[in-house]
Amino acid sequence: MGRKTWFSIPERNRPLKNRINIVLSRELKEPPAGAHHLASDFSSALRLLDTAEMAERADQVWVIGGSSLYKEMMESQGTRRLFVTQILQQFKSFQECHKTYRRRLGYSTDLKSMKASTNEL
Repeated sequence: MGRKTWFSIPERNRPLKNRINIVLSRELKEPPAGAHHLASDFSSALRLLDTAEMAERADQVWVIGGSSLYKEMMESQGTRRLFVTQILQQFKSFQECHKTYRRRLGYSTDLKSMKASTNEL
């Protein structure tokens, strides 16, 4: 993920659980607190993932933003599969969106279980 995406995630939710967090930045000199690795660009991150140690630990790579990283990924020869989410409805809040989709998927819509706020998106 890009540097801005990393810092947009609430600190209490960083690093993202059950995955190797690689932050891409041309400005940072060391990984931000909580990040596992720092790479200067997408190609450098892919080279890091090609090492024997990382190949044993990771079988998929997920790009979660920002826009320049998405652009670089789309132009990369290594892109094999895309998972794209489109939400074709306007919602007043994250909770309203979350509740609607949980209901459609047959999950509980108890608001007590929804801890994120619109400021966390």
